[in-house]
Order: sequence, then C-alpha cells, then structure tokens
Amino acid sequence: MTPQSRQDALDQLLESALRVSIIAQSPIAREFYSATHAAMHIGMCALTSGIVLCGLLLDNPLFEQKEEVLVGVQRIIDLFTHFSERNYQLADQGSRVLSILKRRAMIRLGALTDDVTQGVLGTQTSMLATTDYRMILGLRLIFFRYCR
Repeated sequence: MTPQSRQDALDQLLESALRVSIIAQSPIAREFYSATHAAMHIGMCALTSGIVLCGLLLDNPLFEQKEEVLVGVQRIIDLFTHFSERNYQLADQGSRVLSILKRRAMIRLGALTDDVTQGVLGTQTSMLATTDYRMILGLRLIFFRYCR
C-alpha cells in the first residue's frame, strides 16, 4: 500500500465514521433505534464508528480534525442514551466502551491528565484503568494490523 493510498483509505474511513455519528442523531434514526429491532444494527454500526474515531485519535494525537472527531464520538455516546429498555445491555456496553476510549484519547491528546499514572486514585480505579489499558492495547493492535 502506497502512502497516498493509505492516506486516502484513512480519509474515507474518517468521513464514513463521522457520517454515521451525524446520521445517528437524526429524528428518523432515533425513531428506529428507540422503537424497533433495528436498534441492534444501528448500535453496532455506531459503536464501530466510535471505535474507529477513537482509534484514529489514539494512533495520531496530532490529528488535524481532533475536535470534530471528539464531537462525533460524543454524538455516538449520546445516541446510546436514547435506546429503549430492551436494548439496555447494548446501550450500556456501547456507551461505556466509547467513554473509556474517548477518555484515553483525550489523555493522549493532553486534554486530560491520567490520575492513575500519578498515583492519585484507589485500587479499584487502578484495576479499571488496567482493564482500559488492555482494551486500548487490543484496539491498537487491530487498528495497526488493518490500517497500516
């Protein structure tokens, strides 16, 4: 893969993920994922897009469109708050995963400090941070394998 074709692929990936984050906020989409079984499909597409957006930020903290990407991730996190009770597990897991990834991306961007590495937080939070780190490491491995 040439550097130009890699960049074109990443640009297309970014554009698609941001488009999903915008579409997910439309009133028509809200009707579908709050009242129908389409919620599972919409949720998986949105979660995938959110993971891609966070992966782009984690891979390149000097990313030019970082503010737009963070807004897109937040839109997707907000999407999960509108899911019906029958899709609670998908909504809960999706919003938790994306919140963790967004937090890690913001730490990497320098927008937040990582209190765990500074020894400020307790054992339970440190254990959560270790789990976060493993999830981020797995995401980065997947991202590097398929996007490099």
